[in-house]
Amino acid sequence: MPANEQVGIYLNDHLGGSAAGRDLAERIRKQHEGTALGEAMAPIVREIEEDQETLSAFMRRLGVGESKVKVVAGSTLQKLSSLVFELGVEGDSPLNRFLELEALLLGVSGKRELWLALREAAAHRPDWPELDFGALIERADKQLQELERQRLQLAVTAFAS
Repeated sequence: MPANEQVGIYLNDHLGGSAAGRDLAERIRKQHEGTALGEAMAPIVREIEEDQETLSAFMRRLGVGESKVKVVAGSTLQKLSSLVFELGVEGDSPLNRFLELEALLLGVSGKRELWLALREAAAHRPDWPELDFGALIERADKQLQELERQRLQLAVTAFAS
């Protein structure tokens, strides 16, 4: 399989994942509006949306078409996983919030790995458009730090209270 086809598959997989991450982050923000968690989520939601647009623009510049199926699948998967969280634990429990933040943390970690991989490949692909991968990696790191801070606070509430 040619490299351009492989990168297209990889980018579309991440685009689908970003749809799931955006939906989950927005759900957490809305559910906890007016709380410290809701306040912490607002910039993360905005940044995830910006990162998703950056990825889409990069794909367009590479001539990679967006797979609407993967984007819809990502959103659907997020909705199903939220249902599983709710079925497993009654109501808006600290454990549900903890699990949702943990899932989002894993998604942002995957996004960071995307930017790292693309930065490495871009060094060998002069035909690729320029993108400030360092800034994207740094932003993902900041998101991870905040999500981890919130998650660990919930660990105390969920497991030690």
